Amino acid sequence: MIASHQAELTVCFREVQSLTDSRRAEVLALHTRYERVWKDAFISGAEQGLFRPYDPVVLKGVLGMYFYSYLWMRPDGSLGAETISERFNEMALRMLAIG
Repeated sequence: MIASHQAELTVCFREVQSLTDSRRAEVLALHTRYERVWKDAFISGAEQGLFRPYDPVVLKGVLGMYFYSYLWMRPDGSLGAETISERFNEMALRMLAIG
């Protein structure tokens, strides 16, 4: 999604403070809801014994890894979006894995 919607996500993540008050509030509410989905998944995985206990720093790290890839990812780059997403997913799962 990031590779195919880079312009929109640049506004979403980088230019959110430039939006009007109502639009900014709308986008920030979406950010909050999106983060909550991830948090719930991390907590659920921990409760099922699949992930280590929930850690808000790990959540921010995982989200930052994905969110800020719009800054450097190039859809026509040598790796391609699919390869990058596979590597990101592997790293995220390693961060969450139980020792």
